[in-house]
Amino acid sequence: MTLDATFVMLITSQLQFITNASSAAFELFFIIDKQSLLNSLSFESMQLTFYTEEIQIRDLRFAYSTRLTTQVLQDLNFFILTDKMITLIEFSDCDKSILIDLLER
Repeated sequence: MTLDATFVMLITSQLQFITNASSAAFELFFIIDKQSLLNSLSFESMQLTFYTEEIQIRDLRFAYSTRLTTQVLQDLNFFILTDKMITLIEFSDCDKSILIDLLER
């Protein structure tokens, strides 16, 4: 067997891994490039105008699609009144950022 044929066989056997990596990279860049409604780098406050009375969350549960058996947020309830400022205090290592990401959706 020639060196070229060996090389083609090695590349062919790795083609599925290359395809999977390419798909994962496409999805990752899509998420990274998604424009947020909020500018987290701005020092000016932004008033949300698309709700009228309050934001209410009831029995919120969240798990990553890769770890469905592990609940990151479970039975979370709260409401935010119009024109009120709130403070989120750390629930655990990452719950605040997850909560903000879910609210932005």
